[in-house]
Amino acid sequence: HTGMNWAQKSPDPRPPARFGHGMVSLSSGVYMLFGGQDNSGKFFNDTWIYQSSSNIWYQKDTEVMPSSRTYFSIDYCGADNRVYIFGGVKGTVLFNDAWRYDVSAGSWSQVQVDVSSPSPRFGSGMAYEPAGGYFVVFGGARDFSNSYGDLWLFYPAAGIWQKKNPQDGNFPSVRSDFVFEYMEGPGRILL
Repeated sequence: HTGMNWAQKSPDPRPPARFGHGMVSLSSGVYMLFGGQDNSGKFFNDTWIYQSSSNIWYQKDTEVMPSSRTYFSIDYCGADNRVYIFGGVKGTVLFNDAWRYDVSAGSWSQVQVDVSSPSPRFGSGMAYEPAGGYFVVFGGARDFSNSYGDLWLFYPAAGIWQKKNPQDGNFPSVRSDFVFEYMEGPGRILL
């Protein structure tokens, strides 16, 4: 998108076509893509960086990386210049692991967490709350007819999950596969 007009970009090389992947903005005009699945059923765990100013994709080869998956939660933490993912699904296998990609080092590492964490799920929302230094994770599903409505805070520096319950009992209904984004101006997360 340029101004108010769409422009088709065809960089080469580029990631194979896919769905269920995650993509985040790392800085102005720089984006990271991870995971997904293609129409033939192949799952991906590849990492790509896109530079919009030069219209170039770079595949980042790393020795350690999350297993291939789709419909995981993903967000960028500018405080430590890392991308975090949580959960996801590969076929019938659900995940509740957390991984971080160090943008400066170009490497993945699994986040060691305490024993209390959200159950395995896909399609949950995740947004970084910079004032508190934590990610907010909401909802998701264990299959296509059973969704969650729980809310968790994840403190990446300590690897600690904390389940939260609303003080007033006012809570969104259960859901999965939704938009969940931190809005810097008002300092709130939009669902």
